[in-house]
Amino acid sequence: MKYYRASELERFLEALDQQLDGPHTITIIGGAAIALAFGGDNATTDIDVFVGMTGPLQLAAHQARRQLLSEIEVSPAQVAELPYGYEDRLRPILGGLAKLRVLVPELYDLVLSKIARGVDRDREHIAALHQLHQLELATLLERYFGEMQQATMRQRDLELNLLNVIDDLFGAEAAREVEAELESRRARSG
Repeated sequence: MKYYRASELERFLEALDQQLDGPHTITIIGGAAIALAFGGDNATTDIDVFVGMTGPLQLAAHQARRQLLSEIEVSPAQVAELPYGYEDRLRPILGGLAKLRVLVPELYDLVLSKIARGVDRDREHIAALHQLHQLELATLLERYFGEMQQATMRQRDLELNLLNVIDDLFGAEAAREVEAELESRRARSG
């Protein structure tokens, strides 16, 4: 499996832009969003499209792959949860494209989507983002408690993923405090 860095992804999206017949907007998430919007040395195997995956986009991506002799896949995000209201915080990237508008979630929304998925590679991505952008625990928790309660996944699984990431980034004591808060909220609502 080949991994692609931001420069390769950007070159591919430029070629995809040239292949489109008209304006198109996509929202990307995952490793591609991290690499293109938030820097660092992140690499990914594909471009996950959360919103905007259409037939014309698929055709343009196929043509771009042929043009560049590339294997970068552009596909719908298979499993994804984003905080309620994330649409209001989307930000555009790659402004020089003529027809393709690429949007990415705001930093904390992207982190919460990675927490929801919860695989080891996602935790590595979150740790790398934290090193670059110094995530704030208070902001992460405010967004989690305020906007992730509508997630369709099992709430307990989401909580465990959150606790693992807090332990990774802020230490065991912070994770214990958040766990106590989660238990308190469950007791009040149950």
